[in-house]
Amino acid sequence: MSKDELSLEWGGARIHLGHVHETTRRAMMREAHRWIAQGQRPPILTVSNSGVDVSSRPELLPARVRDYRGLGRLEWVGPPR
Repeated sequence: MSKDELSLEWGGARIHLGHVHETTRRAMMREAHRWIAQGQRPPILTVSNSGVDVSSRPELLPARVRDYRGLGRLEWVGPPR
């Protein structure tokens, strides 16, 4: 399986889903790719902090996102902040 099939990336943020069960991961990827095809950030890569979208501002990511260990962990891959 290629790296592209195990992670999603949009707007400098990436989330790895290689540890998610294949059937769940495929569904998550399909949904995310629908959003991307419409030119929108997938909800799985969208982070809100007090109601403000901070998806492209890693310095503003709340601890609940930075320290999340569930279905995937958001990782900043854009230019250094």
